[in-house]
Parts: sequence; C-alpha cells; structure tokens
Amino acid sequence: MKLNKLLILGLASSLVFTACKDDEIDPGTDPGTGNGGGDTTPTAITVDGSASLTFGSVLSTHIDTIAEDSVVVENGTNLSWNFDWLVEEQTVESDVVDPASTQWASFFSNATVGVKEGTRTVFMEQSATGVVALGMSDYIAEADLDTCMLFSDPMTLLEYPMEYGDTYSDTYFSSIVVDGQGISYNGISPDSAKIVIEGSSQSEVDGWGELVLPSGTYEVLKLTRIESTTTTISVKTSFTGDAWIEIESSTEDITSVQFYDNNNVTPILELSKPTGNATFETASFMN
Repeated sequence: MKLNKLLILGLASSLVFTACKDDEIDPGTDPGTGNGGGDTTPTAITVDGSASLTFGSVLSTHIDTIAEDSVVVENGTNLSWNFDWLVEEQTVESDVVDPASTQWASFFSNATVGVKEGTRTVFMEQSATGVVALGMSDYIAEADLDTCMLFSDPMTLLEYPMEYGDTYSDTYFSSIVVDGQGISYNGISPDSAKIVIEGSSQSEVDGWGELVLPSGTYEVLKLTRIESTTTTISVKTSFTGDAWIEIESSTEDITSVQFYDNNNVTPILELSKPTGNATFETASFMN
C-alpha cells in the first residue's frame, strides 16, 4: 500500500472519529511497449535502508492517469524500464515531521517519523529492518475534532535489506469505536459505531535494472505487491444493547508495481490497478 493511500485510509467513510483513547483500540510476464528488455545495470543492487526521511523535508509525488492501453512491465534481471513519457497531471506534497512535536506523541511512542499531507499525518517507524506504518491522525473540520487511529497489528511497508528474489507477506488490523453522529441505520441514529480495517499483502522483488523517468535514470529494484483491505462498519443502538450490528463491509484489492533505489524511502515510481484488471490506471512518481 502506497503512502498516499495510507493518507486516505483513515477516513474511508463519513463517520466522525473520536479522539484516541487506550480503551478504544482493539489490540515472469510479457514485455510491454518500451518498458523492459535492454541490457543495462551490470550487477544487481540491494536496497539496504540507508535512505531516511528527514524532518522538515517535503515529498513531492506526481500523479499521471495512464492513458496507454497496454503498460505491461517485464520481470527479470538487468532490464531497462522506460517511463520518460509520464506526464505530471497532479502533484501532491507531504511534509516530513517529528512525531515528538505532535499532540499524538504519547500514542505513537515508537514512531520515528511522520508524513503530513494537509491535516492528516501517517506515523511510521524506520529501522534497519524496514519501514512500518503504526497509524495516522487527522482533524475533522466539520466536527472541530482531532482524531487518531492506531494499527494494533502494524502495516509493513518495506523490509530491509531488499534484494532480487525476496518475498514476504504481511497483515494489518485496526478496530476503532466512533461516535454515531451522521449515521442512519433503519432511520435511527446509533449511539456509536465501530470501524474495523484489516488487510493482508504479498510482495515479491521480481526485477532489477535501470528505470528511466522524466527526471533522470535510476538503478532500481522492482517489487510487485498484491494487497487486499476490508473495511467493516458496525453500529450499536439503544435497541441492540451491547450487540454490534454490521451495516456495511467493502473490500479493495489492489496490485501495484513499485520501483525503489537507495536514495529514497518511498517508491520513485508506483503503478497501480485493481487486482485482476489488465491495465494499470495510475502512475505516481517522484522528482
């Protein structure tokens, strides 16, 4: 799951989150059109985790809604993937902040860095073994309310060292009790609601070589990630007592192809599509 998606995930519905409290937290393909095949990098690289996010820096991610009918990215070794044709349709900027400087420092005591886009901040732990998302916070202007969501089972974004041929899997989970404001269930406004977000992912480092972007050429590892996230909403009313009644459940299945080098923590290019679709829908790339 890419960082931009994480910045959206915390408010998957119109529900109003209550502020965080300890008792609310339940613990080998065909080559594409010009995108692979040439002899390039003489030896495979290892993404070793030497890069880090620096407090005060700004991450700029460019978004391109891919118009090509067929963008298939080849797997394998010593390849060249050419994406110099990507167009900057939208740019999203995120600030890198010190978690200790935020009001949520006590909830994210293990966080080493935060990435803030607008009012929303994703809290992460960077270490020699990888990057893990611990949760996020947001401010809901409509309710004048600061909110916080923690993963009781954190989300692994990267594992170090990362080498060609590596595979790994991950699960993540969060359960949050929220105020029933703004929800209607059978014409009744419930007293409270519960949002459960749970998911799993499978990742494989299935390529290495040279990546060409509008900004230049990079030595990279290619990682394919298949991820499934389910969001379930249940309510509790004066008629149901202590019983939770499920009112909505949705699952999002996403396949992404990500390219990493040793100078960035986030992917310098990510292609994504609904799992099962023939073509990618969006490309997110760095400067």
